[in-house]
Amino acid sequence: MSDTVNFEYFAEMEPHVRKVMAGEYGVGTLLEKPVILDLGANIGAFAVWAKNLWPDAEVHSFEPMEFNINVFKRNVAGLEGVTLHEMAVGDPMLNQMYIGKSNQGECSQYVSEGVISDTLPVEVCDPDCNFFRALAKRADFIKLDIEGAETYVLGNMPLEAEYIALKYHGEEARRDVDRLLHGYHLIGAEVTAIGYGVLKYQKTKR
Repeated sequence: MSDTVNFEYFAEMEPHVRKVMAGEYGVGTLLEKPVILDLGANIGAFAVWAKNLWPDAEVHSFEPMEFNINVFKRNVAGLEGVTLHEMAVGDPMLNQMYIGKSNQGECSQYVSEGVISDTLPVEVCDPDCNFFRALAKRADFIKLDIEGAETYVLGNMPLEAEYIALKYHGEEARRDVDRLLHGYHLIGAEVTAIGYGVLKYQKTKR
């Protein structure tokens, strides 16, 4: 990590943290005081990056895993305008998270090659509930890194934000995201491995 960033992270998360801090989710110009949703907040790299770029931003971060939450709180201590919601956003019927196999950022509601069979109970926020819908309608920028739940969430929430940036997990998911975001232009993409990467969208002007 840069010497100018005081940030705590698990050793196995270093390359991922570096990418986020380097602007992995960077999009276009936002309002001076944007509302930003950070779904899959992990240990706070995106929240810290966003507040460095938009100091007056209102950031709502969602993270369900206690071991990540504890580090997140230390990393954002002193930053005004960051609210941590200690819950996942996804299918409310799936209230167990599978533990990530390689690092603490890979915990998922879904079985995949990236998780082990051990699970932990979590609180899950339904993206179609009034609380989340109200936040989504206010959001200028939404970031999703929720390990396979991206399409479920996008399909069950208002899509009004100017920008949406997300990780995709699988080719089918990438195509589903593009269909769900038919009211958006794709403005950036990075393939990090076959079937995995980052997509960035801007709402179509009408």
